[in-house]
Amino acid sequence: MAYWVDYFTSAEVAAVPARWYTAFENSFPIADAWMALTSLAAGIGFWRGSSRAHALGLLAGSALLYLAAMDITFNVENGLYVLARTSNAMRFEVLD
Repeated sequence: MAYWVDYFTSAEVAAVPARWYTAFENSFPIADAWMALTSLAAGIGFWRGSSRAHALGLLAGSALLYLAAMDITFNVENGLYVLARTSNAMRFEVLD
């Protein structure tokens, strides 16, 4: 959540100020919200002992893996990981 608040208010987390980069990042909020919602629902479900918790956990986990794969692929294909040497924003993204 902190990433998106920063991204939409100051954009200090943006590794590259180019339009192609922001177009890619702008495609993630709804998918990230889905991942967060299913993660929260799974956590609440596990806490309450709900039989739906496992299914919600699988939804959250699969969303997380898919989003990570998309982000990693984008960064590799566009040579962005080398920016981690000089860019705090890219260092944050590597650790995120």
